[in-house]
Amino acid sequence: MQSRFRAYRKTLAREQQAVLWLRALVRKGFGQAEIRHAMKRWIVCCILASVVAGCQTLEDKEAAYYQIREGSALILNQELQIPADAARISIQHGKVRPQGLVNEFYPYCELEVRQVQATAQSVKPDEFVIHQVGRRVYDVGLSSPTVASLGLSIGLGDGPRQTFYATVLHLHSEKQPDVLKLTCESDQRSFPGIIYARHLTVREIQEALGAVLTLRPERKSSSDSHPPS
Repeated sequence: MQSRFRAYRKTLAREQQAVLWLRALVRKGFGQAEIRHAMKRWIVCCILASVVAGCQTLEDKEAAYYQIREGSALILNQELQIPADAARISIQHGKVRPQGLVNEFYPYCELEVRQVQATAQSVKPDEFVIHQVGRRVYDVGLSSPTVASLGLSIGLGDGPRQTFYATVLHLHSEKQPDVLKLTCESDQRSFPGIIYARHLTVREIQEALGAVLTLRPERKSSSDSHPPS
C-alpha cells in the first residue's frame, strides 16, 4: 500500500511539474508547435532522468553537494561591457546574453558591478578572489494564462511558480574593486526531469560560463582570501 501511495505521489508531482512548465512556456511567448515539441521533450527527459538517477555513481552525487570555498579564484578571460543604465550582464552557454533573454530553465550567471552608470562600463580581463560564498532560494510568481489554441486552461491560483536556487560568489580585485559578485542559478521547479531541487554544481556553473570566465575552485592562503578592510 505504501509503495503504491509513493508511486501515486510521484506521478502527481510530475503532472503538476508538466503544467507548471507549460505555463512558463506560454508566459515566454512560445507558439503552439513549439509547446507541443517541448512537451515531447519533457516526456523523454522524464524517462531519461529516471534511468540516470538509478545509474549515478557516488562521485556524481558528491559533486552535486560540493560547495565552492572561499579563497577560490574566478578568472575573466575577455573584456566585458556592462550596458549603460545597468549593473549586470548575463552569461549562458558561454555567451553574453541580452538582459532578460536567458533561458531560466538552464544554468546561467550574472556578473554584477557596484553602481549603475549612464554610460557603458568595461570589465577588463582579471583574476578575482572569491572572498565570500552564499546560497539562497527564492520564488518568482507567474500569472495564470490560458492556451486557447490547445484547449488548455492553466489557472493554478496565486503564489510562486518558479523557484530559483542561486549560488552567489562575492568577488575582490585590487585592480577592479567595483566588480561586486557573480550569481549563478536556474529555475529548479519548472524544468522537466528534475528529481530533486538543488543548487548548481561546479561543472554546471563552468558550463554556463564557458570560455568567458574560468572558475578555479582551489584553496589559497588565508591572507589572500579576504579583501583588505
